[in-house]
Amino acid sequence: MSKIFKTTLFAHSMRLLPLLILLAIALVACSQDPCASTADHDACIVKAAVAAKNADLCAKASTDATRTWCFSDVAAAEQATLPCANIKESKAMGFCVARVATLKGDVDMCKAIAEPLARDRCLNDLAEALADPVLCGSITQQSYGDACANALALNLTMPAACGYIRDADLRGGCYMKIASSKNDSAVCDSILKPDLKFWCLGNLAVKNLDLAACKAIDDNMTRAICTQIIEQELNLSNATSALPNGTSSRLSIKL
Repeated sequence: MSKIFKTTLFAHSMRLLPLLILLAIALVACSQDPCASTADHDACIVKAAVAAKNADLCAKASTDATRTWCFSDVAAAEQATLPCANIKESKAMGFCVARVATLKGDVDMCKAIAEPLARDRCLNDLAEALADPVLCGSITQQSYGDACANALALNLTMPAACGYIRDADLRGGCYMKIASSKNDSAVCDSILKPDLKFWCLGNLAVKNLDLAACKAIDDNMTRAICTQIIEQELNLSNATSALPNGTSSRLSIKL
């Protein structure tokens, strides 16, 4: 092979080298992106990343929102917080960690979340999952914590959960509903506000048509209303029972 031919071949090879390098890069990129030829690329990336539990694939999504969604789903699949660290926005990162903590039932991880809203959401979800009203009491935002404890108390008929409600009126209402549900006047004794406690006892007395319980209420107004209602109910019942079959007490009153 002549020297001139070798020189010409070398020159042509050098001209082709950049093209070959670009081709190689493109081939590598395609091999690392399983969704390169997919119409809905980003949804495919999320699905592939979760299936492979590979957070690195999330970086191939085209938007920050999809990448956040992807990192969070991979974190949930792995039940590990490491993928959450890739999320740029601090609030979204906090909710990612909260999701993992809830899945793992990890109270300490939950309480360590710096983002207040994410931490509160985590505590609320764990309180429900673990049936633990103490966690409701740890929620920073009072209205959120009170709603958490109230829901737990009513859903599980758990009087102790009412005690973690910080608003006095809502707490009293919670005890009243539980007392009625359990038909247990002892639950009324947990109410600190006297007027709510009296109404709780009065409601139970009326429910059971118990005049003795009415007369034992240590509040003149509540006792009087309670007694009046029960006496009316008893009189109405007696009047109805004295009528011929099929005749209503309302009809007798009209006559």
